[in-house]
Amino acid sequence: MDELDTSMTMDNFKAKTLEEISNKSKRFPIVDGPFGTQLKSSEYTTEGVALVRVTNLSFEGRFLTDDLVYVSEEKARVLSRSEITTGDVIVAKTGATIGKCGLFPYERGLVASSCIKISIDLEMGDPKFVLYRIASPEGQRKILDAAGGSTRTTINITQFSRISFEFPSRDEQARIAAVLNLIDEAIAKTEAVIAKLKQVRAGLLHDLLTRGLDEQQEMRLADVADIWF
Repeated sequence: MDELDTSMTMDNFKAKTLEEISNKSKRFPIVDGPFGTQLKSSEYTTEGVALVRVTNLSFEGRFLTDDLVYVSEEKARVLSRSEITTGDVIVAKTGATIGKCGLFPYERGLVASSCIKISIDLEMGDPKFVLYRIASPEGQRKILDAAGGSTRTTINITQFSRISFEFPSRDEQARIAAVLNLIDEAIAKTEAVIAKLKQVRAGLLHDLLTRGLDEQQEMRLADVADIWF
């Protein structure tokens, strides 16, 4: 078989900036969160409008809900500039967490001051494909290269908007994202199994070290006194 001509396989990939693929129908297609003085932790609530912080993002591109906080509807209206909707890509913009990212899964929310979001033009880009681009080693390098700040690495809206990636057609983006999503789901299931096995191991380790094995290589039964007292 003839050697694959890689130059031909990339013909359908076109370079586009994040600004070019952003949803221009929105007033703020790429935007960061409010200044810290505009939203204090004392204003967080247990229900209302979701507030996405760096703790909800990961370098693998997973959106984490365990530590999600909320703000009131009234506060959300005041901070409407930083509003996000389903499918928006959220990226941590500063410090050691820069580059952490996730896809917003809820109908409505806000990004915190430590984050930046991009709403994707769905005719040009697949949000999951964009997320995978940003989470990839190439994407992480581009974010760091674009970031500024002498004492603390930070990327602003302008720098973020100018980052460019190679994009295939919209349909191909969706197909690629679907394959990568299947892999991620398999990894998540494997991690769940590993976590369960670790729990089993911990219990077995305790039993073996405290009870031992009999001559038939079976675990000795617990003493009645151990059970009831």
